[in-house]
Formats: sequence, structure tokens, C-alpha cells
Amino acid sequence: MQENDVMATVNPALRDLSMATRTALLEGEVRTLQMKLQDIYSGRSYARTYPLVGPIGGEATLNFISTLHTWQRLDDKPRDIVINLNSYGEQDQFGASFTDSFAIIDAIRRFQSKGHRVIVQVTGTAALQAAAVMQIADERVITPNSWLMLSEASFPGFHSGSDAARDEIKFRKDLAAQADRFLLEHSSIDADTLKAKTEYEKQWWITAQEAKELGLVDRVGVHSAQPFEMPEMPVVIGDDDSPAEKLAKADILRNFLRAHIQKSELRALEVETLNPREIYFFGEVNHVSTGMTILSLQKFARTPQAEVDFYLNTPGGSVHDGLALMDVMQEVRAGGHKINVIVLGQAASMGGFILQAASHRVMGKNARILIHRISRIFRGTGSQLEEQEEQMAKLEAQALPLLAARSKLTVEEIQKRSEKNDWWIGSEEALELGLVDEVI
Repeated sequence: MQENDVMATVNPALRDLSMATRTALLEGEVRTLQMKLQDIYSGRSYARTYPLVGPIGGEATLNFISTLHTWQRLDDKPRDIVINLNSYGEQDQFGASFTDSFAIIDAIRRFQSKGHRVIVQVTGTAALQAAAVMQIADERVITPNSWLMLSEASFPGFHSGSDAARDEIKFRKDLAAQADRFLLEHSSIDADTLKAKTEYEKQWWITAQEAKELGLVDRVGVHSAQPFEMPEMPVVIGDDDSPAEKLAKADILRNFLRAHIQKSELRALEVETLNPREIYFFGEVNHVSTGMTILSLQKFARTPQAEVDFYLNTPGGSVHDGLALMDVMQEVRAGGHKINVIVLGQAASMGGFILQAASHRVMGKNARILIHRISRIFRGTGSQLEEQEEQMAKLEAQALPLLAARSKLTVEEIQKRSEKNDWWIGSEEALELGLVDEVI
């Protein structure tokens, strides 16, 4: 006998009591589901707010950029995002400042190119490179009691001969000038004033109102994210409804909310499986970093028609490990998978080689490639040193053709240009030389 048949045979008062009890349980579940859905919609990922706080660099940069990419995949249409910025600038990870700052700038530019609007709000202090990063925003806001601090860039020490020193000093001054351009192009400050106020590491502290007057921000105030609208309920349980109507409506509301929560969770799951998949290689090229990346590539290789966006920001490292990674990348490509390598920040030394193993080579507008001759630490007896020198020559003969193969350069030209000094190449020059296919 069905439940409805059983209920039809019982006392009407008992039947109404049973319905009221079941309705109360369902209403409790509905309220719980409402709070869960409200928590999902009001959370940071749905509100699209991000706290970019502390030193710029390392995991902070990686987490920020990967979050931008996740949001981009989640959104079916352009959205506003709010970055709450409180940072004293870049934490030097790779021995050359601005790498991560420029990576963040190019990641934001790429995000904006998809139609999204970026609001940066200073909540505390935006100093040094952080003040330059915020200039890329569509709207720049500073809270009334916050500050900007500008100062001449400071770089780590280095040991060099006179010729190499001239190149290194020029390179570092170019980096500083590149960061300063973001300030000069988006404000009323002129280059002479900026130099006078900041040279020799003088600190130029700027109040919120002064920042507005100088054009470094668009407004002084507090940006509050708009609340996310909850879905409109399909029915409303009324006091005059019969017990059967209340029970039916409570059941409808429960299933309605379950469907919305499931849709949200399913969308998050879909983002993980949509093409292109994403790999982040931020840091030194070594056996650990390449090993983890190879595992990710092999996972994607087992997925039919998987496309990979491979984000690269590295100072270089082990040639042996880098070449092994390139071998795996080539094998994955041979299996019909596409690997897009996108340089954000820098592809230095071995990073420039890894870039060449891509199906499509992309470079951020503010990124750089570094080419130099292979080097190593020599140790041991005289005969051992000779063996090590021979091995390094063999390794260079093996690697340089991989760098030259898709470019307009010959191996001999690369050797000559990088024989004594580091050769830093900006995005436009890299495009002209055929080292990349696209600049973003």
C-alpha cells in the first residue's frame, strides 16, 4: 500500500498533524539551504574581491594570478573585481626586482581584455612597485586615511667586471624606468619631479587627498562591493495555506534551493575540467619543479583533446631538468594536445628554452627573456675540470639549436650576442626575432 493510501485512511486531524510536522522539517531544511546559498553568493569568490596584501612576490603573485584565471573561467559575462591593495612592493625573488610586479600587471591587462573591469582600492599603504601596479586599474580608489609611498627602486648587489657591469646597470635602470612609466602615464607627475622626490631612495609619502590631486588615484573613499542578488523564490508559504499546500510548497522550495546549490558546485567542477587546463611554473627550474610539472602534463595527456595554458615566470636553473621537461612537452604535443606557454614576468636562462617547446608562444607586454651562455660551478681535480668543461660544451651544443630552431636567429648569432654578457630581450624584440608568436 502506498503512503498516500495509508494517509487517506487515518484520522484527518492526525493527517494534518503529520503534514505539519513534515512541513516543519522541510522548512528547517529550506532555511539551512538558504543560508548555505547566501554564504556561497556572499563569499569572496562570488563577490570577486581579492586581498593583495604584503610583499609582492612568490606565492602571493601565483595565488593572485591563478585566482584571476579561475574567475575568468567561472564568469559567463564580464564582471567587476575589487583588489584591496596594502603592500610595500615587491619581495625580490629572482635577483632582479619587478619580475612579479610586471607579471601581475600583464595578468590584469589580460583579464581586462576579456571585458572585465578591475577596481584597485588602497587600504593602508601602496608603496614602491605596488603604487605602479595599481595604475593599471580601470578605477583607482584610496581610503581617506591610506597612503602612497614612492621611492627610487633598490636592487640587490652583484659582482661583475666593468663591461658586464655596464650592461647590468643599464638593465636595472631600464626596469626602474619601465615601472616609473606606469606612474608618469597615469598621473600629472612629471619625470623631473619624480626623480627629485625619490632619487637616492628618498621616500615620497603622499596622502590620499594629495594622491587624488596628483592623478595617482581617481577618487578618495571606500568602495563597497554590491550584494549579490539571491534567486527569487518560486513560491511563498502563506499562513492561510492548507497543510497539504504548505507541505507541497516547502518541498518545491527545498528542491529549488538544492538545484541552485548543485548548479554552483557543478560550475566550479566544470571549471577544473574545461579547456584550457592550467599549469603554473613560477620559480627555479630544478628537479622538484620540473617533476611536478611533468606529472601535471602527463595527467592532461591522458585526457582526450586537452589544451594547456602553461604560465611561466622563472629565473632559470638546471639545464638537464629543463631539457627533460621540454622532452615531455614535445611528447604531449605529439599526442595531439596543444600547450600554450604564456610568459608573465620573465623567462630567464632555461626559461627561454622551455618557452620554445610550446605549441603557441605568448609573452606579456612587460615580460622579458634572458639569453646567456650555459654556466656551472666547476670543482675537482684538473682532469675532472677538463671533463666538466667538455660536458658543458656538449650540453650547450645540444641546447642552443633548440633555442634557435623557431627563431630568426642562428646558433652562431646567439653565441655571439650572449658570449660575454646577459642578453635581456623585451616582448616586442622577442616577437621580431621569432622567439614568441604573440605579445599580450
